[in-house]
Amino acid sequence: MMNKVLTTYTTSNFLFLQWKTDDHIGLVVGMITTVVLGVLFESLHLIESKLQKGETSDSKRTVKMAKCAFVGKRTAIHMTRVVLGYVLMLCVMTMNVWIIGSVVLGYAIGYFLFRPWTYTRNSTRSSKSKIHNGLTEQSDKLLTKESDV
Repeated sequence: MMNKVLTTYTTSNFLFLQWKTDDHIGLVVGMITTVVLGVLFESLHLIESKLQKGETSDSKRTVKMAKCAFVGKRTAIHMTRVVLGYVLMLCVMTMNVWIIGSVVLGYAIGYFLFRPWTYTRNSTRSSKSKIHNGLTEQSDKLLTKESDV
């Protein structure tokens, strides 16, 4: 039966039967692994935002191929995110306080490292579109004033 309370014991299996955390070295290796997995999980948001930039082309066939490639890449990112999420959930289900803390630390480090890049990319893109829209609105006003004259 599974232990249903939080524990600090180091004698347990970690993700695999062969991976035992009987000593402090095994526990530290498990903690480093979960931190790295948490950072990788958060880095997928940056990869996805870079992917959304997309490429444009003129030919219909090239557009279809580019769309298929885009959907394929997004699918691969989603599958990776789901697998990493489940692995991290299994790490938390060990109910070991040290492992849970390292998962949270990995998410926090990943968020700290990668989310500002995602937000700045999106905010600069939206500000450029606002500037572009503002310029087109101004040019439309000028054109309507000239045509009225």
